[in-house]
Amino acid sequence: MMSRFEAVLGDRAPQFVASVVSAVSANKELLKADPNSVMASALVAATLDLDINQSLGFAAIVPYAGKAQFQMMVRGYVQLAVRSGQYQTINAVEIYADEIIDGGENILTGEIRLFPKSKKMRLEGDPKNIVGYAAYFRLISGFEKTVYWPVEKIINHAIRYSKSYDPRTGNFRPGSAWADNFEAMARKTVLKNILANWGVMSVAIQKAVVMDQVITEGFDEHGDPTYVSEEDYDELEAPAAQQPLQAPAKPAPRQAPVQQPQYDPDQFDDEEQLDLTEDDEAAMAAIWGAQ
Repeated sequence: MMSRFEAVLGDRAPQFVASVVSAVSANKELLKADPNSVMASALVAATLDLDINQSLGFAAIVPYAGKAQFQMMVRGYVQLAVRSGQYQTINAVEIYADEIIDGGENILTGEIRLFPKSKKMRLEGDPKNIVGYAAYFRLISGFEKTVYWPVEKIINHAIRYSKSYDPRTGNFRPGSAWADNFEAMARKTVLKNILANWGVMSVAIQKAVVMDQVITEGFDEHGDPTYVSEEDYDELEAPAAQQPLQAPAKPAPRQAPVQQPQYDPDQFDDEEQLDLTEDDEAAMAAIWGAQ
């Protein structure tokens, strides 16, 4: 295993593996995960040359149903963008309710109109006042782009694409990043979106976008990481942990009211053929709800 990391990182391999051991030791659920899965996730981080030290915020290895999942973080995407030498400025940030003008998003350019001097809610730092998240970059060439997503769009995106959302409970799975660190995941989501759709995609950024939140199983005969297939995701059970973030329940589809049939004695023209008595008609009227 060590030789595989040395082939990727050279002399920095021992330091990197030590950081992996430290990260695993600090996470009780990760200690329970398959060691081969953990090291395979670590190798993904090594090939991107991103430290998984949690305090640095580049990348992380998180537990998922007894296996490990490689996860990119905001600073990891920023680091890869800076290394490409193509970005002059790049950032992802939360937007508070007193900072954005109603209808301030330009749906064509993605730009948002912000109050330049409003800082009250930002200084208070209450997540309940966050109404959306924005990402921005400017390339060395001068090209720039802004993306703004309201909180509702962030949540709907996570519900649709994240395996940590459990439709049976309407919550994100306990212990997942979406449950434990929603703000960081929201910033990463808009940053990942803007890079994948409008940014200059270096080889490293392309790999990071593809490998983000991939569950690893172990290594193949060539020493390369193997991954849990999409079909196997639903077979995994998330480990128990703290109470997850409550995602808004999806509204049930509206259904047209059921029309109750009404009894109409006149619909039977041929009384001789039906041979109905007064008692029969009274019984049918009771059955069909007639007064």
